[in-house]
Amino acid sequence: MSENKRKKPVLSLEEMAHREQIRDLFNGVMVATVIVWVFRFCLCGLASLTKPVLDYYSYTLLYLLAEAVAVALPFVIFHKGRREEFAPIFTESSVSDSDHSVLHCLFGAFAVFCLSFAAMEAVDLLRSLLEGWGVHTAIDAPDLGQSVLQTGYYIVLSTVLRAVTLEFAFRGIAQRALAPENRFCAVLVAGLSFAFVDGNMALAVVRLAVGFLIGAFYLRFRNFWGCVLLQGCSQVSVSIWWVLRSIFVNGELSLYSPFLLLACFVLGVGAALYLFYPFRYEKASQTTSAKVALQQIFSSFAVYLLIGLMAFSLLITTFSTDADPADPLLQPTPEEGVKPPLHFDREEELGTDDGLNS
Repeated sequence: MSENKRKKPVLSLEEMAHREQIRDLFNGVMVATVIVWVFRFCLCGLASLTKPVLDYYSYTLLYLLAEAVAVALPFVIFHKGRREEFAPIFTESSVSDSDHSVLHCLFGAFAVFCLSFAAMEAVDLLRSLLEGWGVHTAIDAPDLGQSVLQTGYYIVLSTVLRAVTLEFAFRGIAQRALAPENRFCAVLVAGLSFAFVDGNMALAVVRLAVGFLIGAFYLRFRNFWGCVLLQGCSQVSVSIWWVLRSIFVNGELSLYSPFLLLACFVLGVGAALYLFYPFRYEKASQTTSAKVALQQIFSSFAVYLLIGLMAFSLLITTFSTDADPADPLLQPTPEEGVKPPLHFDREEELGTDDGLNS
């Protein structure tokens, strides 16, 4: 009976060392993402201290630069630790689909624009549903300024800096380092790290919606600047959503939310399908099967650290506002001139005068 049992294959020392190397590679990408949290907290916190003394334009530039450095620096250290050059990141391109690269970039940009808008609408609808149950989630809105010029300045500057920085870190460095081992897991790890790069849950949903699409685009076309274009369109879409939300302050935008969500989702998925048509799998050289690579991902400590950070971020930004009758802090404040319940004033009720009684 025991002879018929399937024996576990014995791995050679070379194979064990290779799997350990893959695990270290996955850990390196996700640990760099965790370090982004630390750098972002420190650098953006320091930049926030200058807000009272700087004008809007200077403060916005300083804050976005601090955010860009916090994202890029951990991945630069990771890349230098592997002793890789930076130049190929910006110059590498695919030869197979170069004839239609411009058209593909346009369809990709349209796809991520629509999917990003649909993701923001989905988050807003989910928040409205949770608020009906008494559960509220704090989502930080960007500072769009007080004028059209300030809003345009924020959109242009944030789009350029975030698009270049995020794609440099997650596609140019992370995914490019993982792809030779296994292409599917490279898109998976880079996409999840990209989605969880900070604790903003609304942006995490947007990044999940477009991150894997941009990752697949990078694998097929090897066009870093095309990925920057796609990421920039995603940033513009999110900014436009916030602008519309600030304009329709009375909730008029929510009346069209289901229609906008459905229309943007259908258009985004349709453009994405055309982007990768015809569907073909390029048999590029891979040193590791998807099964083995997935085993190394889920045996990595950093993936659970990253998930724990996101769960903690969700926990501290989600709260209930249901009033507790026993909580005195939630009792209504008495209005001026109105007697609170069970109020007794001896002079008012009995007409007594302390001076006469004395």
